[in-house]
Amino acid sequence: MRHVSCPSRWATAEAVDEWLKVRKRAMLNAPKDADEGWLFIAETGAKNDELRYTKMLQRLAAWAGLPKINAHHLRHYSLNKLSKIDVVGAQRIAGHKDTKTTLGFTQLDAGHVADVHERAGVVSGIVAAKKASRKRLV
Repeated sequence: MRHVSCPSRWATAEAVDEWLKVRKRAMLNAPKDADEGWLFIAETGAKNDELRYTKMLQRLAAWAGLPKINAHHLRHYSLNKLSKIDVVGAQRIAGHKDTKTTLGFTQLDAGHVADVHERAGVVSGIVAAKKASRKRLV
């Protein structure tokens, strides 16, 4: 099994602590050898398998009026959002050895590109330079 560390905020750690209390209560009636130590468990105390997780996602998506989704769609969506902020951070969270792999998850839409230009001051710098050059001519 591959383990990947995932940085989180204090609120996330608190939420996991609360969940562990609930999980402990849920496992009280289970046989001692039934607890395999998984963080998220099924109603039976066993680990959640991919099929069960996928079905739950699909029920939630249908309830929300979204198309069918699976865990890979969520991974793709999350890595797309993360890589637009910090591609190296997204690479480490995803466990990719090469940044090119992470960039394969990134979809740069026109709005994002415009935002990057705005934050970098590229367009405003060109406009300001043009205005300054016009003032010198007059």
